[in-house]
Amino acid sequence: MANSTKTAIALMFLVLPINSARVAMINFRYTYSLTLFLLGWYLLVQRKYKLLRLLSVLILVSSFIVQSLLAFFVLPCIHLFLNNHLDKGLSKAKSFVYSSAVFLIAPCYFLLVRLLDPPIASRTEYYTPSVRGTFKGLFLVVISGIWMIDTLRKSPKLTYVSRKQLISIGTFLVSVGSFAYITAGNLSDVSEWMLNFVPRASDWDSRHQLLMGLGLAFVVVGLVGDVKARSKKQVFLLTVAACVGLNFIFMKSYYVDWRKSEGFITAMSEYRESPDLDRVMIIDTPSATRFNARGRVVRSYEWEAMLSLALRRKQIHVVNSEQILCWVPNQVIPQSIIQVSATADPKKTIFTGDAGIAVMVIAMNPCQ
Repeated sequence: MANSTKTAIALMFLVLPINSARVAMINFRYTYSLTLFLLGWYLLVQRKYKLLRLLSVLILVSSFIVQSLLAFFVLPCIHLFLNNHLDKGLSKAKSFVYSSAVFLIAPCYFLLVRLLDPPIASRTEYYTPSVRGTFKGLFLVVISGIWMIDTLRKSPKLTYVSRKQLISIGTFLVSVGSFAYITAGNLSDVSEWMLNFVPRASDWDSRHQLLMGLGLAFVVVGLVGDVKARSKKQVFLLTVAACVGLNFIFMKSYYVDWRKSEGFITAMSEYRESPDLDRVMIIDTPSATRFNARGRVVRSYEWEAMLSLALRRKQIHVVNSEQILCWVPNQVIPQSIIQVSATADPKKTIFTGDAGIAVMVIAMNPCQ
């Protein structure tokens, strides 16, 4: 593969505006897990130092805390097979057995985690692949895999990769990257696939994009064509510029969202001595929701984390209005309402850093 093509794929992989919809600490876990996975993949296929492969296994296993990476692990194993067979001259059988043995790490990890640290009862179904979803995911992987193999027959060493081959490789990578999500019942139809890539007020669905970036980078470069050609280079640069622009818009939105959170923590810190803030209901007024990145809704556990930091308390419960059921025993009934408002303009906050967050605490007893 030409260096210019490799560079184009790497650049597109870095700037694609996907997996950017979720604003929560969980995204950090996704980020470092994917980073560890890519580092482990790089070390696994190194040719000179065998000790690096042992280190790579440890790094890869540490990345499996994001369990969708278990299915994605098939790609480093395929890469290892190609290295052993094409570069080192091992037979197909030996290369296959070696790569398969390495891949067994993934199902072993899944089974051990399920036995030693099973998910809570309400989340068991979420972490259990469905039969229907598994067959759908396998179908997509097999069809894209057959197409990729068919396009690569004429140049197995990949010294030159055509546009069709790049697109077929990218399609296979996307199918493997989406496999874990399909098995869980997501990405079930064409509309869901399309909506995940529309810049909108999106939420948890951004997780389904986590492992699609590499494959989409191949597809985009394949569609653009040889970036050495002047016209194709201009198209590619425009594509990169568009991706950077979208990323800037998203990150700008997340920045003002963060400033709102900081302002809320600062405002609530003045109420540390107030006794009736262990159980609260929060009203995020329209003036404050303007700061929510891409129209997101701040979840109760996010409010709880901010309140714990501001009030220096651990046991804080944020109750939604729909959860106030006075007639049900052992229900958490709020003691106060916290009304959040903002006086600043989100556009000006980008430069000033001040969201103008104000809070009003009102005592309440809805069950009297």
